[in-house]
Amino acid sequence: MTRFAPSPTGWLHIGGIFTASVNLDLARHSGGRYVLRIEDTDQARFEEGALAQFEAGFEYFGIEADESDLAGGSYGPYTQSARAEIYQTFVRELMRQGKAYPCFETPEQAEARVARQKTVGALPGYYGEWAIWRDAPEDQVRARLDAGDPYVVRFRSPGVGGTRAIEIEGFGSVIGSQPRKGRAWARKPRAYASASVRTSPRASRTSTPRSTTP
Repeated sequence: MTRFAPSPTGWLHIGGIFTASVNLDLARHSGGRYVLRIEDTDQARFEEGALAQFEAGFEYFGIEADESDLAGGSYGPYTQSARAEIYQTFVRELMRQGKAYPCFETPEQAEARVARQKTVGALPGYYGEWAIWRDAPEDQVRARLDAGDPYVVRFRSPGVGGTRAIEIEGFGSVIGSQPRKGRAWARKPRAYASASVRTSPRASRTSTPRSTTP
């Protein structure tokens, strides 16, 4: 199964057509199925008319999905915002297991945290002592929930702030410190310099997205 997942935060361009074509061709030559999924979770940047433009572009280039909201399929809906109930089921289970937790940090508080981290030379991110909601008292969390305050759900990772674990074929899991600037693992010990690392160059960058948690 292959999929193309455009976001209606802008217009379909030739790069998107190329990616969709490659996914369609791979599915056709491997006996698989090509799925079109719409990533519309960023509602603040949603562009009116973008979805209609997607459909027109795909039709013009003959890129027809096997499964989509338009074509149907066994695993719909194929628009992310319409799958909230499905995802919430798994989110609740993760929270029951203690593997996730609600975080009430506001965008303004996040900006202030990043500013403090830069001041002291810490990597920007929500981890360690900076993750104030990770182990917040239950009564404090309950009070914010009862008040209807907005929150995001973060994974409760057992990791240690400031370190990164990667898995290397033949060597298992390796943990090392992240440099403060540039790419992680800029220098690899000679013992495994030629090993195959199961992380992409993009994944090994030191920047920490908002969804990454301790």
